[in-house]
Amino acid sequence: MKCLNLKTLAFLGLLASLGLPENVEGFIAGGKATGMAATGIAYPQDAYAGAYNPAGIVDVGDRLDFGIDWIQDRGHIRGKNNRTQTGALNPLVNRKFDAFKTKDFYNGDFGINKTFYTEICGNCVNWAAGLVFYNRDFQKTSYTERIVLLGNPLPPINGTNPGLEYLHQTISPVFAININDCLSFGVSVDVHVQRAKVQGLQNFAQDGSIPQLPRFSLYPDKVTNKGYDYSSGVGATIGVKWQISDYLALGVTYRTKAKMSHFHKYKGFLAQRGLLNIPQKVGAGIAWRFLPYATLAFDVEWIDWTQVTSLHNPLINSRVTPPEILTPLGSKHGPGFGFRNQTFYRVGIDYAINDCFTVRAGFRHANSPVRRSQTAVNVLTCDTVENIITVGATYNWNCCAEVSVFYAHGFSKKIKGKDNSIPVFLGGGSIDLVESKNALGISVGYMF
Repeated sequence: MKCLNLKTLAFLGLLASLGLPENVEGFIAGGKATGMAATGIAYPQDAYAGAYNPAGIVDVGDRLDFGIDWIQDRGHIRGKNNRTQTGALNPLVNRKFDAFKTKDFYNGDFGINKTFYTEICGNCVNWAAGLVFYNRDFQKTSYTERIVLLGNPLPPINGTNPGLEYLHQTISPVFAININDCLSFGVSVDVHVQRAKVQGLQNFAQDGSIPQLPRFSLYPDKVTNKGYDYSSGVGATIGVKWQISDYLALGVTYRTKAKMSHFHKYKGFLAQRGLLNIPQKVGAGIAWRFLPYATLAFDVEWIDWTQVTSLHNPLINSRVTPPEILTPLGSKHGPGFGFRNQTFYRVGIDYAINDCFTVRAGFRHANSPVRRSQTAVNVLTCDTVENIITVGATYNWNCCAEVSVFYAHGFSKKIKGKDNSIPVFLGGGSIDLVESKNALGISVGYMF
């Protein structure tokens, strides 16, 4: 059995300190599409259409939509088979820890859309402009227990309980035009705003003056307990929608990589001096109206996480340093999550029971970006859900107003860490991650 000194203890805490959330693109934009597992690339339904495919806004008319959503996370981590012994110090505990003291999150969104008809060279051109505001990702983990696994500092250093909060909002002006009766093209300017707060990682804010606690970061005064910090950037999404027939439509979208400003308060925490860019994304969808009152939609999307250094870098970069040495936090090759690329598959169906009432359902599957070898660095995200089922409904009050609701359940998923996902020189062992999700939302649409 090995013994842990303060240096090793601090490194153990690093396994949790890299917990900036997994931006898994599980965004919620509108009750209709979300009730169909967010299948919106080829099937625009409301003023949120620009969030899925900018080309779709020419088909939704003049309308305003707004809504509120509730999201709940439940999950835990479990350390196993760690073979260290600390004596008087707290051990790396081989047991279960609740990952979500704060389980609930509430968020609002809205969209507005206006269509125009302009005569150009004797031809009537149909085009549309809109604005959509929605949440792409929210993650908040908080631990009440002072546990070594989460990097909580030991006396004589005063410490706060570890935790992390991350929010990613997007507001997009959208423009689209009908090229002909069957083909439309659209573009959105995506303004991204991120907010982050990290606390309880004082072990990694040391400047080297305490021999037992080495300097792990390039910027030890920019690691933890700095309050909220903000990052912003601008990207773009282009989309095409092809209405093959009255019953069949295809859609394709591409979102560019967005370079964000640095999180200056946490440039000693994230790789590349606090840089967390938004990755490029490619999507395609098909919608088939197989009955006059029913539509089946299918979307597939691919996200390139290799472009985001802070997320793609592994915990230990053996190509840069020996396997027993940690690359400094905040550096270009600094520790990250070891993310792999993701592919999302979504299928949804709706059925109009009558002129006033429509029901819908959907299913989404996506491989988790977390590798089994990298579970230790993802203990503060604990974002593992791969399969989500959704249901929803819309009630039309009259020809101008409607209300939509949805419910989504993300099935509990365990990512079982590989043996020695905790480095061998720290005693080895593994970390398992488990999470489930629930979401409920309501939105109101007004046609004008």
